[in-house]
Amino acid sequence: MSARRRLLRAALAVLALLALGTAGFALVERIDPFDALYQSVVTIATAGIERPQVTTVAGKLLTIVLLVIGAGVLVYTAGTVAQLALEGEFAAYFGGQRMRGRVEALRDHFIICGFGRVGEEVATELAARGMPFVVVDTTPERVTLAERRGYLVSPGDATRDETLIGAGVQRARCLIAASDTDANNTYIVLSAKSLNPALFIVARAGQAENERKLRQAGANRVVSPYLIAGRQMALWAIQPLFVDALQASSAGESEPILAQLLYDAAEQPTTVARLLAACPTTTVLALRRAGELIVAPQRTHDLAGGDELIVLGPEAELAQIHAGGVAVPARLPPRGPN
Repeated sequence: MSARRRLLRAALAVLALLALGTAGFALVERIDPFDALYQSVVTIATAGIERPQVTTVAGKLLTIVLLVIGAGVLVYTAGTVAQLALEGEFAAYFGGQRMRGRVEALRDHFIICGFGRVGEEVATELAARGMPFVVVDTTPERVTLAERRGYLVSPGDATRDETLIGAGVQRARCLIAASDTDANNTYIVLSAKSLNPALFIVARAGQAENERKLRQAGANRVVSPYLIAGRQMALWAIQPLFVDALQASSAGESEPILAQLLYDAAEQPTTVARLLAACPTTTVLALRRAGELIVAPQRTHDLAGGDELIVLGPEAELAQIHAGGVAVPARLPPRGPN
């Protein structure tokens, strides 16, 4: 039985006994309801009073009943509280209440469903970038590990709607389905899309043939860790310097960083050159407009509201763009220092 249910049962038992005693004394002794409540409290607590208000035989019998039953209820309540405190459940319950309050306060956050090897890496990366996120998992060991690392956690089965709602899926920016099985990830994607059709979803696929199913379920991006690992190993074998340079720039080991920028000034059309006027050493790698991806666009290329740029440049230059209010980081901003 959960800590909340055990505490609730004990509290209801005490309240029911008080209600019985108050009603009984008010009827048989014909006294004021407040006096009847007072008489019930002192009787159940075995405190006694100097001038007992019980004068009738029925009242005395009711006092005996309250004393006997009340002693048992108080022993049960005290034992429940002591047991919860000894087992750590008492602190865990109120700690869980605080955790739920922090999760409910999240807006525009990420939800990581599954805290296995993939989920851990995702959480580490988001934490390094200072992005708000909550971890969802059913395994107690994984939940404890996430809590020890200081992450917000919403324990539960991510394939269930109530669990996703508890994690704030209707207020979230992105959901990452990183469960260990493709079947679970498919259910997670279906549930999340039904609750928030505008949610951006990235799903993990263990089997290549399941990528199509995950996309049909509503995933915006599908990632196969084994496929990525194989390609990276091949690149390391063929072009090791290229991979080292790319990883160094994305991980913040050198000054240039990769960033995705969203141009949101719809009423002020401009060009790439004007937007990056304060960024002489920044390189534009790609431009996305209405789903179309343009690789290595010229600086004379026009920009409209909603266009996204992928750039490589010094963090100080990119910070000037952000501070000026012309463009803001989209989805994943540059990673900060570890």
